[in-house]
Amino acid sequence: MTPTSSRGREGWRSFRVDRIAAPAGTGARTEPRPLPARDAAAFVTDSMSAAPRGHEARLTLHAPAAAVEARAPAGWGRVEPLDDATCAYRTGDDDLDWLAMRVLMLGVDFEVHEPPELAERLRSLARRIDRATAP
Repeated sequence: MTPTSSRGREGWRSFRVDRIAAPAGTGARTEPRPLPARDAAAFVTDSMSAAPRGHEARLTLHAPAAAVEARAPAGWGRVEPLDDATCAYRTGDDDLDWLAMRVLMLGVDFEVHEPPELAERLRSLARRIDRATAP
């Protein structure tokens, strides 16, 4: 994706370069404007992580925000420190299984506040893991 200043909307938008079939110059010129983020990659990452998904999750992670940010790939969600040992985590996905695995891959203890479907999916995974590892 590439960020582009939208003349008609007075804002910034991202367009997928691989979907441009036949680029052509129009001759139109725009005045350069500052990026809405620290750089183009940060703008695209922030836009992707803020996009609404079928399942929006709100969790408390039992780890410092900096540690989570170092582990979580960009675009996986938003991390906000609560104190030195915990942080709030908001993430989402259209696939509930992938959302559950994403949370587990963070490798920290956590509490699910919403959605209830995520909590149930994690309980189901815990039962499967328990059966698989039983003596």
